[in-house]
Amino acid sequence: MPYEPVIGLEVHAQLLTESKIFSPISTKFGAAANAQVSPVCAGMPGVLPVLNRKAVAFAIKIGLATNCKIAPLSIFARKHYFYPDLPKGYQISQYEEPICEHGEIEIEQADGSKKRVRLVRIHLEEDAGKSVHAESFVADNETLIDLNRCGTPLIEIVSGPDLSTPREAYLYLQYLRQLVRYLGICDGNMEEGSLRCDANVSVRPVGQKEFGVKTEIKNMNSFRNVERAIEYEIARQISVLESGGKIVQ
Repeated sequence: MPYEPVIGLEVHAQLLTESKIFSPISTKFGAAANAQVSPVCAGMPGVLPVLNRKAVAFAIKIGLATNCKIAPLSIFARKHYFYPDLPKGYQISQYEEPICEHGEIEIEQADGSKKRVRLVRIHLEEDAGKSVHAESFVADNETLIDLNRCGTPLIEIVSGPDLSTPREAYLYLQYLRQLVRYLGICDGNMEEGSLRCDANVSVRPVGQKEFGVKTEIKNMNSFRNVERAIEYEIARQISVLESGGKIVQ
């Protein structure tokens, strides 16, 4: 049975502000571990976040560039999860009321044809810290925590399930990197974590309208890694289905 992939990407871009999204601490890359941490970043009791105006302006800028509807009112929410590098126990993000919705971009394929990709939403959020494993200064049974990234301003750009091949995902991510760099809102340095990508991947029999069960590949940081990981996941899912198994989300 021939299968077709269905792919959607969630791209996190670090905004080029001088300070964090809710505190006046520097976001400069390369500082010593835990040198750029405030009581707000560390989630100390009684502290209050103050929103970075430039981060909001940057989010609106990319919303306009991608034909999004800009919300006159957007709301932050608490996204709870419990990792050691998230001191508050929740991430300040947007869910019900994001700042930008219902946009679109076009990517140009190798044969010159254009493909429209819907953008479900673009929302603001803060980054978590960094867990450090497997470095020369970290013992085998240890994980060290660097909170410098805590509170770094991000936008998350969520596409619709409109991508059909790993190459289209590559071209889409490449276009987004060019766009944020052109707008001056993100440096696009994937090797420094300024642009990261999660991919939602499913397969379904050709001609079927219903989506298959999706899986998510997290935190990829190069165009080629995104393309290769999606290629592998498509092949894995088809193999599981053809052998009578079920895809687990």
